Amino acid sequence: MKIILAGDVSFSPLKGEAKNFMIREKEEKFSKIFLSKILSKFKINYKLYYNYMFKDIKLKEYSNEQILYNTNVQIRDINPFEHMKHFFKESDISFFNLETPISNKGRHVGDFNSEVKYLNYIKDLNISLVSIANNHMFDNGEIGFEETLKNLENNNIKYIGGGWDLSEARTLKTIEKDGIKITFLAYTDHCNMKFYGLARKDNSGILPLYSKLIQEDINKAKKVSDYVVVYLHFGLENTTLIHKEEQKIARKVIDYGADILIGGHSHVPKGFEIYKNRPIIYSLGNFIFGYNSKTWGNNLVSTIELNKDKISEIKFYPILSKKEYIFSPILLNNNEGIKLLKRIKKDSKKYCKTNLLLNEKDCYLFYNF
Repeated sequence: MKIILAGDVSFSPLKGEAKNFMIREKEEKFSKIFLSKILSKFKINYKLYYNYMFKDIKLKEYSNEQILYNTNVQIRDINPFEHMKHFFKESDISFFNLETPISNKGRHVGDFNSEVKYLNYIKDLNISLVSIANNHMFDNGEIGFEETLKNLENNNIKYIGGGWDLSEARTLKTIEKDGIKITFLAYTDHCNMKFYGLARKDNSGILPLYSKLIQEDINKAKKVSDYVVVYLHFGLENTTLIHKEEQKIARKVIDYGADILIGGHSHVPKGFEIYKNRPIIYSLGNFIFGYNSKTWGNNLVSTIELNKDKISEIKFYPILSKKEYIFSPILLNNNEGIKLLKRIKKDSKKYCKTNLLLNEKDCYLFYNF
């Protein structure tokens, strides 16, 4: 079986002034309370994690000069996945993080909201499921969030990490192919709309990165699945650094029983780790985005080969994501792609003591189990 994984997806250009983009600076008080409760359950050094997470991530980083490219109307009329469809057709299961509401309704309270027409392109890609557990999912308010749920359901696009209430959000999404059952789970370490966006007993929302909840869900999934895949929207943004506190969280989720961990939120690809013979992908970076930034570059997609007994191989392929290609990426098979792969190989060794092999001829990194 082949699983294809991609990073963050938003079809929305940056809305408004840069000062409105850094919502997290306004919610610092909330973040301290929310993150401290979450991280204490993991026995994580909260102050150290928080200081790194928010150090220098202020308005100056998102000044108008930093925004290099907002996709124009002509570019945005194309199918963003057009150049990647052939790659995804080789998958048995495929996944990405949907980091935008998709709604024609709602009050625009954040930066992202994507037009409903993009659902057709997601369906055309034949994506298996998407995560909605991320900080931007309530950028169009509660009405926009619930409209997104309806739109995904009406188009038969499975989603994880959120739902109409807490119980529904935690309902296991298990996919069976060739006799192999794989359950996907997703959680986020914050939401730009503060506690407003968290799923509750009687309210729609997304799932928080909360250790007790994650452990319970993994234990439940292990009873009905051959593999449990966990997506975490967490960690440091706009940096290739894998912080040691970030690493502790990822490893703890593997300790809980996850077989594959996928990270997101950084918008740049990070190194890779093998921990207890299980893969941790800290970030693949962006897959599709409606604007570009100086802190961003090319990104990755990944394939995982497995059978009922074990994971056999994981590969990383570079994709071109500069200027308009941030909205319609293509596979890279040149020196620019090799340069990114060498950086990922170096970072995997530096931060994770994991040795990846490089196939320069076909332009991919790989690890055989």
